[in-house]
This record gives sequence, C-alpha cells and structure tokens, in this order.
Amino acid sequence: MATLEQALLLNLGSGLSFGGEWCDALEKAAPKEIPETLILDGRNIGAIRVLYPEGSIAELTAAVNDLVRSADQRLHEGPWTVTDKKPTDPGVDPAAYRSLPKYWWPNQFGAWERRDGEVNPQCYAPKFDLLRLNTFSEAVFELALAAALTGEKKYHSRAIKLLQVWFVNAETRMTPHMENAQKIPDKPGHHWTGIIEGRRFIYLTEAIHLLAYAAPLPAGLDQALRSWFKAFLEWLQTSEMGKSAAAAKNNIGLWYDLTCIATANFIGDASTARK
Repeated sequence: MATLEQALLLNLGSGLSFGGEWCDALEKAAPKEIPETLILDGRNIGAIRVLYPEGSIAELTAAVNDLVRSADQRLHEGPWTVTDKKPTDPGVDPAAYRSLPKYWWPNQFGAWERRDGEVNPQCYAPKFDLLRLNTFSEAVFELALAAALTGEKKYHSRAIKLLQVWFVNAETRMTPHMENAQKIPDKPGHHWTGIIEGRRFIYLTEAIHLLAYAAPLPAGLDQALRSWFKAFLEWLQTSEMGKSAAAAKNNIGLWYDLTCIATANFIGDASTARK
C-alpha cells in the first residue's frame, strides 16, 4: 500500500489529476464549492463529494470506501505531540522537535559516525519525533480527506483535535522550528539537512485546507494555526539551517522550497510563495 507521500508525489509527478480514471464524470459533476487546495486538484475533490453519495461509479465508490475504512481506524489513534519524547536529552526543550540522522551510528568507542545506506532503527525510537510526526501527518491528512469527500463530521472533529494538540495547546504544542532535527548526539551545532523532515508540514497545510472546506474550523483555531506557520516560515527563511537548505542544489533544497511555498500559501503570503 502506498504511503501518503508516495501517493501525492505520484499525483504531482505524473501530471494526472487526482482520480484521473474518472475524468469525464468529474468534469460533469460541477460542484458548487471547491476547496482551496495546493497539492490536490480542488475541482476533483468537490466533484467526488458530489458523485460519491450517488454510488454511480464503482471504482470511485470503492476508492473512497477504502479511504473511509482507513480513516475509521485513525479515529482511535493519537493524539501525538513532541512532548511525548521519553527520555528527553539534557538541555533539550521537550517542546522542540528532535530527531536522529538516519545513517549515523555510535561506534565501539561511543563516538558517532556515518554509515551510508545503513538506517539506524533508533531514529524511530520514542525519544525522537520522526515517527511521531510522520504518523500524525498521515492521520490528519486521511481524516481531512475523508471529511472533505464524505461530509462526515466525525473525521473533521478528530482531525481538529489532533491539530490542536500538536500546534495549539500550551502544554503540548511544538515550538515552530526544527533546530534539533537530525542532530548528531556527540557533535555541537545543528545538522541542517534535518530540515527535510519539515516536508510533512506541506501535507498538514493541505489537510487544513480540506478541513476548512468540509466544515468551518472552530473559533480561534484558524488564526492559531496561521500564527504557528507564520513563525515557522520566518524560521525557515532566517535561521542558519534554513539558509543552508535554501542554497542546496539537491533534494534538500527542493523540499525546502516546497515547504516554504506551501507554508507561505497557507498563511496568505502570496509574494513569498511566488518568489
């Protein structure tokens, strides 16, 4: 089964719209409302919401039913928060995102060294946030998409709860930076390539667009989320990690640009998104 990231990259890279096999039916559906999406084709999301209750296209119905089954499982998962890290390294803010570079291992003397192509399974351990962020972003996106396509309030409510815990609640909110992403335990300073893990926020901003389309967001939540992402974008553009990623010519630089575009688009900063 494809992950959320694989599915979205296939959608973007292939040039096909979401639900490309049903293009004719989607074109004729003429939805009254269209979500302001960035990654997915909002016209198709609106069309599927019209067509799904009719059950007239077997493949479409089966695809949405698969999504609904997965979203039903997500209703009982989480919430997730960076403050769940246990144990927390001395001197590290528990509200700050923390992860381990995948290809770094301690050697026999306790010093850390890079082993190309060998993933250290400890990067997925509970004391780090990588798996937590990945699972959280997948869950919120699935719930938001299910809410947008079916109109079911239970998916909308659960996604809202998960967002509040990660981004808003004072006791559990993530600090809007990634200074400790892929930090090497025995080396001072920051590991700027860790900024690539922030690409997950692209899918979260898209999920928030879908939720706003499905039903109004709770009072104050929209502004709180925009404030968080505004601070995150400022960090992306002004931090030493961000400046290094912006200058990179590889996949790190690509994902940095995409993260900035999605974040700027979400907070309504059109000039930065165009730049």
